[in-house]
Parts: sequence; C-alpha cells; structure tokens
Amino acid sequence: MAKKKLPFTGLVNNAGVLNHQFSDKLTTLELYRQLFEVNVFSPVALVETFDALLRESKGRVVNVGSVAGEVSIPGLGSDGAYAASKHALRSANDAMRRAYERFGVSVSLIAPGYVKSNMCDPSRNKDCGVLGPSETTTPAYIDALTSSHPRTKYLVAHLGGGMAASIWIPIINALPNRFNDLLFGLMGLGQ
Repeated sequence: MAKKKLPFTGLVNNAGVLNHQFSDKLTTLELYRQLFEVNVFSPVALVETFDALLRESKGRVVNVGSVAGEVSIPGLGSDGAYAASKHALRSANDAMRRAYERFGVSVSLIAPGYVKSNMCDPSRNKDCGVLGPSETTTPAYIDALTSSHPRTKYLVAHLGGGMAASIWIPIINALPNRFNDLLFGLMGLGQ
C-alpha cells in the first residue's frame, strides 16, 4: 500500500541565540555578526530553501523574533546586538509577508519575551519563567499555523506574568525616544 504524501503546510523558524551564549572574547562587531548569522540570516535562508514548497502549498511561515525586536531596553538581556538582530528579523518578516501575500502564503512573527525557556534565565532577570510556553508561545504557534486569518504579529511577552507586551510596547513606542532614554536611565537600565 502506497503511503499518502502529506502536504507541506508550514515552516517555523525558532532558532535564536543571546549575547551571553557566545564567548566574551568576541569584539562587538564579531558579536553582531554571530547574532545576525543565527537570528536573521538563518531564517531567511530557510525560507529561501522552502520557497517552492511554500508557494505550491500556500503554506505558512512563522518567524520567532523577540520583544527586544520591538523595543530595545538595555540591561534586560536585550542589549544592542541582540535587539538589533531581532529588529532586523522583524523587518525581514514584514518584507517576506508582503512578498508572499500574492502567492497565498501567510507570514507571521511571534515576539516572545520573559517566557520560561532556555533563552530566559531567572538568575539574570526576575521576570523570566513566570509564565511558560502554554500561556504564551504555544497558542501563538497554533494560531499562526492553523487560523484562517492568522495575525501578522503575536506579541506574547510579559513582565513578571503581569502586563502583556501588547499593552506596554505600543505605549513605549508612542513616547518620544529621548523621554524613553530618560525613563530607562531613571530605572537604572543600561548603566
């Protein structure tokens, strides 16, 4: 009996690394290059590799970014190089989504932060690990891959299990940059 060939339905780009996962002997430029290689270039390369299947099946692309790609808050595990790489992935995701729209391929970005995982270390940040994947990323993955109308972006970060990123990120981004700089300085971030 011949096996039924399953259709290609989606690609989830979940690879990601943080600064502290690399040697502290890297120069700033080397660190940027390493982070961009994993956090930006690898997802783009995978989408390119599966391009024909995505178009043929009208599949889904789910890129996993970070709350750090939405707003760079120094001192919260999202220093400049990591935040820059995740912001670049966010931009690449927008470009992919617009390019694939005419082929019926959905492209979504999931932006977690402070979720209980290997990426979030409670010894480095007290907000890490309060909520796990079942309350944050897993429902976003399921919706992005199965919904008839998936969102373009899923902000699933939270602060200490409290305020959701979908609330605090738009507020921060609506404020003038210099005001945020002052606010972060008063909070002792980036020092």
